[in-house]
Amino acid sequence: MMPVIAWAQYDISNMYKVSTGEPYPVVDANIKAYQTIDDAVYMLKIDKKKIILQKYSTTEKKEIYSKTIAPLKGYEAFEEFIKMGKELYFFYSDFDKKSTKEFLYYKKLYPETGEFSSATKVLEIPHKVVAFDKYEFYKSYGENKLVIQTRKKPDVRNDKKSYDEIVLAILDQDLIVENTYDLRMPYTEAEMNNLDYQVDKEGNSYILAEVYDSEVPKKYIKDKKNYHLELLVISNGEISIHKINDSEYSLPTVFLFENATGNLYLAGTYNSEHKYDNIEGFFYQTIYADGSVGEFITAKIPKDILNQFESERTQKKNEKKDKKGDLDLPNIEMRRVISTSDGGTLLIAEEHLIVSHTSVDSQGRTRTYYTYHYQDIYTMKYNKEGQVEWMKKLPKSQSGRDGKGGMSFKYIGKNDNHYFFFTDNEKNINLAENERPANQIDGSAGVLTVYKVADSDGQVTKSNIVNYKSVVIEGYKKPMPVYQHYIDRIFETPTGMAFEVYKKQKQDVMLHVDF
Repeated sequence: MMPVIAWAQYDISNMYKVSTGEPYPVVDANIKAYQTIDDAVYMLKIDKKKIILQKYSTTEKKEIYSKTIAPLKGYEAFEEFIKMGKELYFFYSDFDKKSTKEFLYYKKLYPETGEFSSATKVLEIPHKVVAFDKYEFYKSYGENKLVIQTRKKPDVRNDKKSYDEIVLAILDQDLIVENTYDLRMPYTEAEMNNLDYQVDKEGNSYILAEVYDSEVPKKYIKDKKNYHLELLVISNGEISIHKINDSEYSLPTVFLFENATGNLYLAGTYNSEHKYDNIEGFFYQTIYADGSVGEFITAKIPKDILNQFESERTQKKNEKKDKKGDLDLPNIEMRRVISTSDGGTLLIAEEHLIVSHTSVDSQGRTRTYYTYHYQDIYTMKYNKEGQVEWMKKLPKSQSGRDGKGGMSFKYIGKNDNHYFFFTDNEKNINLAENERPANQIDGSAGVLTVYKVADSDGQVTKSNIVNYKSVVIEGYKKPMPVYQHYIDRIFETPTGMAFEVYKKQKQDVMLHVDF
């Protein structure tokens, strides 16, 4: 019996079937982007010397082709690999040092052959743009419009005197440029902070801005709120301003989004005590066509949920805070706002913090390093009337020293369920409600784990899918470990999900999970 036990897949749930495809040659690259069309995934892998395009069939479970693409040269730089409908586009930028002009191009992919079209110019900008994250891309809910936004590099390095100047390009679903706008923001950089962007199916663009109420560019002054929200509506090249009355609440995180009905909404986190980034719960607010806003609907995270999967010591602390009216949650960041098929809205947040550490070596030299922590997931659903249907806490604990790495989670919505995939510590198979999860160190093996949350009633099912130390790979008799299991590489397939991992021997392999 010993070999059977040693080779068995790890705690496979009956709800999921794990398999792999045929291994294929690894491609080392600094940038890896994945897009799917039907049962095929297209993987664009870029480094300084080459660009490789791979096509992989999720039904045949094998690589279909691997193509070497002409490398970028000079000042050319990769910007985005985008899917619009069932078409794929490769965006890249260029810079003419002599004229100081900036350019943005795309090439369309022909999936059957792996060839790209000749370049189509989207933007020609007669001045330098910001160096970091030059272009930002926003799709409308139905993916019939694409907005590309960039900012002019300021002439004056003084936020009190400098006004943001942005360029917006509006493209239709075939990536034909409909309009290009050069816009000057109505406030200086010191007076406002742009929070989010959105585009609707008509091609109107929206900017959600945080505008300060005094000359001091801070959200809070002596624990008093010093800002309000404004919605900048951009239509036909003109900006109209709509002040949003967010009442007495502070909003550490705000998202602007469009749902299936075409209406705009605000959603995010709030607190009433102005405790900077601490939160009490979530909020939801409708924005009407005339710029006015609906009721500010809050959903406080109850003590019972905060106490779930916490130590008895933490629960006692929460009891004391609750009696003082001081119960809130720090280090929460909004991750996604999703419009559900029944007209509802799903909010997803994650506990995330960065901790600074100082150590002294044997020679007395001080060294500072940081650890990155990705903790519990909080998710809740509003129905189409704005009423709270359910709220859930999904416990996890991850930490590492190399940024995000393979931590956090990947969300997939499928079959009227919400799936949250992450790498867990194998000690957390059976976790008691008064017990914190054992920590998963980033880079160590761990277990591919999923929380399935039913859209209808929020019922949660946790499944440990496969241990990365022991994976049965197609063509091999014995299970073996896999590496570089970065959660961001997970993508949806017609039958579930898949993602690329490294098996050594200079080979990658696709790990398939069928629901």
